[in-house]
Amino acid sequence: MVKGGGQLNLFILPSSQPITRGIVTWRYSPRCSPMGINLPLEDEDKLIITRLALEYGFMVKSSNLSDVGNFISGCEGLICQALRTVDVEPPGTLNGECFTVTIPPIEPTSTILGLTLALPLTRVMRGPVVYEVFSDRWFRLKDLLLYLKLRGVNLNIYTTHNVNNEDASIFNRVFKGKGRLSIEIPINNSNGRRLIERIAGRIRELAGGDEVPLRALVDLGVPINDVNRLIMFGAAYLEVSNGVLVLRLNDEARR
Repeated sequence: MVKGGGQLNLFILPSSQPITRGIVTWRYSPRCSPMGINLPLEDEDKLIITRLALEYGFMVKSSNLSDVGNFISGCEGLICQALRTVDVEPPGTLNGECFTVTIPPIEPTSTILGLTLALPLTRVMRGPVVYEVFSDRWFRLKDLLLYLKLRGVNLNIYTTHNVNNEDASIFNRVFKGKGRLSIEIPINNSNGRRLIERIAGRIRELAGGDEVPLRALVDLGVPINDVNRLIMFGAAYLEVSNGVLVLRLNDEARR
């Protein structure tokens, strides 16, 4: 496990029913339970890994693709050394509000593991997932992003690479799969700050304060992408409080 590295957090919305919604994000939350990512891989996952291997120049054998742990330990190439810094044990099971996996959120690990895990995690969570990946290589993987969208993954790609909104809008307009694709640069300008203030103001009005259960926001119709923007801008964070996943607005949202 990498000390002080980035975190892949899975935020599961609290519910007495089986897990039906969630957010998969690179953001850090100290109150999530630490876990590994040794999830089973199916044939379509192997197809994704083969495409990533073609792009990044590593080699894999079909016998090493039964699960994520075997994939990481059995791949061959310089990039594989970076993947092996990731903790895969214990096997991932979703039985709480959230868990976190220590993964350096840098290329190539962010794109390779982010896209490799998209379908396995969506299957395990048994319902709609907003899945976030930080990638500066997304424009070389448009076919793979389209495939994940058509398989029902709601995928947000955050990047420092110049974004042409038409790249995502064509996918969403022409290819009418269950998922949705969004490609954007994290908000960092004055227009973005005003947007953040409007989102935070609406949430405070609905919640009557700076803290609100995430499930309540979803039930009130606040888009998950608005919650994501607040956290990306540093205006809010998620944590587990008394067994409930809550969004806390901070002072940044008032500036």
